[in-house]
Amino acid sequence: LKEKQEKIEAVLPELEAVKASLTEKPQIEMYEEINGLKSVFNDILKENKETWFIGDPKMLDSLQFYFPHFIKQKRKQGIFSKVITYDCSAMRKYKKQAPKKYLHMKFINQKIDMTKIIYGDKVAFLTFREKNSIAILINNKDIY
Repeated sequence: LKEKQEKIEAVLPELEAVKASLTEKPQIEMYEEINGLKSVFNDILKENKETWFIGDPKMLDSLQFYFPHFIKQKRKQGIFSKVITYDCSAMRKYKKQAPKKYLHMKFINQKIDMTKIIYGDKVAFLTFREKNSIAILINNKDIY
């Protein structure tokens, strides 16, 4: 039995490596409509890690009732965000109101049609449309 145990222990690291390579395939999820988009923001809170946004300002309007709750909880958890967004009055106002210890924001003069969020080992792509809003969430270290 000891000899069998030693053989198993010798092969175990190789088996673990094979298992890891099989389980590290990207996990891709798709969400639809506003409730689906909220799922991504809830996942950000669950991950509880710094986030990087390339954000469409439409996000504030599309999630107008949910977003204040998200921001309040994000600050309560101490989650810091770096944001690149289109230079508009709504985003300037948002930056002015946000405490600097939770947000670093840069502005560009190019419109952003799709929000990209990087957090944890995940990347999310979100569109904010009146109809057919979608989010695609990819959970993979290599893509992250």
